[in-house]
Amino acid sequence: MKLIATSTLDRAQRYVFVCEQLAKKRSVSVDAYVEQIVPKLFSLAWDIVPNVRLALSRCIALTLLPLDYLTSIQKTNYDLPEVLLSLLRDATLDHSVITILIRRMSVVCACPPLVYYKEKSKY
Repeated sequence: MKLIATSTLDRAQRYVFVCEQLAKKRSVSVDAYVEQIVPKLFSLAWDIVPNVRLALSRCIALTLLPLDYLTSIQKTNYDLPEVLLSLLRDATLDHSVITILIRRMSVVCACPPLVYYKEKSKY
C-alpha cells in the first residue's frame, strides 16, 4: 500500500511541476494551457495528500499569478474562486504561500479572501 500511495504522490507532484514549467517557459499558449491543463491541475486542490495541495498552491501563487494566467482561467467555466478558497482554507499550506494568495486573490476574483482566511483560523 505504501508504494501505491508514494507512486500516486510522486505522479501528482510531478504533474504540478511539469505544468508549472510549461507555464514558466510559455511552452504552450495560454488558451491551450487553460483548456487542456488547468482542469486536471485544479482538480488537485482536493487531493488527499497535503504535499500535492502545497505544490499546487505554490504553482498558483508563484507562477500562474505572476504570469497572469488566472485572468484567462477566470474567463472560462472553471471554478477559480472555489479552488483558491479551498487552498486558502487548507491548514497544511505554507503560511508564505497563503499570504501571496491572499494579496492577489481579491484582484483576480470577486471574493473577500481575508474573511475566508480568518474563518479558517477560528477552527
